Amino acid sequence: ILIHVLFSALFSINVTFSVDMSNENLVEGCLPTVAGSFNNWNQPYNLSYIDDNIWQTTINVDQNSYYEFKFGVCEWDLETLSPESSFTSTFEQVLLYAGITFIIINTITIFGVIVLRFYHPDLERPYRSWGYPWTQIIFILSNLWILYFTFKNQVFESLIGIGIIFFSLIMYFSGQKFSNKG
Repeated sequence: ILIHVLFSALFSINVTFSVDMSNENLVEGCLPTVAGSFNNWNQPYNLSYIDDNIWQTTINVDQNSYYEFKFGVCEWDLETLSPESSFTSTFEQVLLYAGITFIIINTITIFGVIVLRFYHPDLERPYRSWGYPWTQIIFILSNLWILYFTFKNQVFESLIGIGIIFFSLIMYFSGQKFSNKG
């Protein structure tokens, strides 16, 4: 427990959330609140009145992390958009979509090179790869390891990445079908 407390103190910071509520009609008994990804959008923190309709609270969060948050009144009356229903993405999510797609496509490509060289060993090789096949096998295993942990920890973004690949395959084969008719 002591080690956990020490690490928490070393790797966390206090963040103060402040909001100006002068344009809102506050109902007595309904306090402004804040919730976000730092607490999995559960149990909003109540803000305290400071001065001139400024409300604030200080929350201890892990440093070097990205968090989304929303202010509310009486929990979520001010902003009702939940993170699951949002059609917007954070920059981190967009990078994950692209990264997952990139890793999957590269892994399939390198695997295809190994399969091609196995089934067609007599084909001309204008380019030789250093350390073949071990560098390619290490590359594939590394990518599979990355994909495993990405799928485990970022399920939604992983599914979007797979969806991008499936959509691309559908578009590719549709284009092939129409170009062969021509």
